[in-house]
Amino acid sequence: MNPNILPSNEAVLVGVIDPDLNTAATYTTGWINMGLFETIQAIIMAGALGTNATLDAKLEQATDSGGS
Repeated sequence: MNPNILPSNEAVLVGVIDPDLNTAATYTTGWINMGLFETIQAIIMAGALGTNATLDAKLEQATDSGGS
């Protein structure tokens, strides 16, 4: 990776959960084939959180599109 190029100039958006459109619950994206990419950049956007709200984010690995 060239240190003079911003990661956002080389990134492709592949999974999104818009924080402004959702109530408190669990939300996930579909499985993404990472074999197409050399590197990743994960950006977590919280939106407006309530007083006792928490935000948990995780990246999971699977060997097929079903999540196994």
